[in-house]
Amino acid sequence: HTHSGARIRIIVPDTSTIAEIRLMISDLMKLDEMQASKIRLGRRSNNFDRFEELEPSELLNGREQLLVQGLELKTRLSLQEATELQQELIEAYSTEWCQRKI
Repeated sequence: HTHSGARIRIIVPDTSTIAEIRLMISDLMKLDEMQASKIRLGRRSNNFDRFEELEPSELLNGREQLLVQGLELKTRLSLQEATELQQELIEAYSTEWCQRKI
């Protein structure tokens, strides 16, 4: 996501259009038509918004990441996933290297 940094991962053919990817995201997120119409896919740019929207007919054509605007992504973790993430963070921040940097 452009602002939050949240990510979703989908696997699509290299020949997919931006419109097809938007539809896949909409289906994955179970969005209604109004919500789906707000999804914008693009890339970083040097303009004021730092976002350049890609045309719906444009092919993915080797891109591995796209920025998304107009979509609210919420991270939902199970208790087990949250506990595992907590343990990983404790281990990462406990390393000698990390402690020296803090």
